[in-house]
Amino acid sequence: MSSLPPFARLDGDEFSLVLDLRADAAEPVYFGPSLPMAEDLASLCDVLRRGLHASQPDRPAPRSLLPWAGHGHLCAPSIVVQQNGRPLTLRMPLVAISQREGGLCLQHRDDALGLSVQIELRIAHGGLVEFSTQMQNQGTQPIGLISLASLTLPLPSWATHMVRYAGRWSGEMQQQRLALHQGAITSASYGGRAGFGGGNWVRIETAGTGELHGDALAAHLAWSGDHVLSVECNADGDATLTMAARLEPGEIMLAPGDTFCAPRALVAVSAQGIASLRHAFHAHVLGAVVPDTAASTPRKVHLNSWEALAFDQSLDKLCALADRAAALGIERFVLDDGWFAGRRDDTTSLGDWVADPGIFPEGLDPLIDHVRRSGMDFGLWVEPEMVSPDSALYRAHPDWCLYLPDHPRLTQRNQLVLDLTRPEVSGHLFACLDRLLADHAIAYLKWDHNRDLFPLAGKSHAQVVALYALLDRLRCAEARKVCGASPARRGIRAAGGVGWR
Repeated sequence: MSSLPPFARLDGDEFSLVLDLRADAAEPVYFGPSLPMAEDLASLCDVLRRGLHASQPDRPAPRSLLPWAGHGHLCAPSIVVQQNGRPLTLRMPLVAISQREGGLCLQHRDDALGLSVQIELRIAHGGLVEFSTQMQNQGTQPIGLISLASLTLPLPSWATHMVRYAGRWSGEMQQQRLALHQGAITSASYGGRAGFGGGNWVRIETAGTGELHGDALAAHLAWSGDHVLSVECNADGDATLTMAARLEPGEIMLAPGDTFCAPRALVAVSAQGIASLRHAFHAHVLGAVVPDTAASTPRKVHLNSWEALAFDQSLDKLCALADRAAALGIERFVLDDGWFAGRRDDTTSLGDWVADPGIFPEGLDPLIDHVRRSGMDFGLWVEPEMVSPDSALYRAHPDWCLYLPDHPRLTQRNQLVLDLTRPEVSGHLFACLDRLLADHAIAYLKWDHNRDLFPLAGKSHAQVVALYALLDRLRCAEARKVCGASPARRGIRAAGGVGWR
């Protein structure tokens, strides 16, 4: 006999989410404007539930937050695992639910395999719902994880259209509005980043939804690497949104006791059009993502040296450009590509992050001092994950890039990708960047990422995790410097912050 309550609900300031738990699964039956606390949930769930028809299993699988294959679910499964090269058949019912202020925690378990999946729903800043999903191997044998969705969300009956964003180089992220139809509308990335094929966010809406009217829902996968996004409609007209990090085959092996945490997914819902969704995500970014110093000050007006000078840099030209920028009221001067040793075009020297003595015989400080005397702060361009085959770094460490043995090392934009999963590589990049930030009054880093990550060599997920660790390490180091800096230097840091693009 199940000890689960029949229903659960999560209430934000402007929304309610109701889950029907009567089939030992978490089935969303309502996600919309706030419901009265006295709402009769049994009647609501029964009214919204679709009736059984002759071509369904006698006990239809619920439209669950965690569907698994083999039990009549008519959409892609949330979880796919294997053992010894063979797929495993799961039975992953909901076994426990706990509710705390502002959140729900759902526990699913397959006792035979010793697998558990936890889905936590939390009201996040801005009125979003944050979904956090993790799987733990509680068994005695290693298990290979093929996929674990961050979000599997059965969509409400009003959902008729999907808005996604895709494009091409120099025409990125163009809005595409598609009518939902039977089958799947899917996008996926394979280059270690979202790529031109589609961003990892989506909007679901009715045919007549506009800026200030109509039902709409927006979801974002909080992940910079490869992803899979799909909206799938089955023959009964039910639509399901799925978002997940795309994993390389064999990349994630869970030993007994190991846990894999899927990237978080963020969802907002509105009955007053898409503007309120935008406001909710903006509020979340400012309140929970962007550092306090950056969120509390207006974004500065930049002038970037690239459009004016490209690689044709000299101290005199840069100072003259800074003077013209200051006269226009520019607030931040960014020195772009071409400042480091040997960089005269885009074929060389990525990875050699020291100022070119031919351009800056006394280092970067004379330019930085000139920029600051002009009333602006100073930003610097870097692309740390990349390396030029024609560079001192590559000649010293040709094995530090992503490569496959006995395969050609194919370049893009004349560069290769450094393997951040190697501690010595991440350590070297931290030392280079930390030295630049310690030695110079740099208020902002323009951190570029101009190349797809190939060959991934089974490290699609691990490369992104290593990048996040590098960013976190640099932020912590900067925070320590700010606390111990002189008042003048501390003011520069606080006013500008360090920006990561």
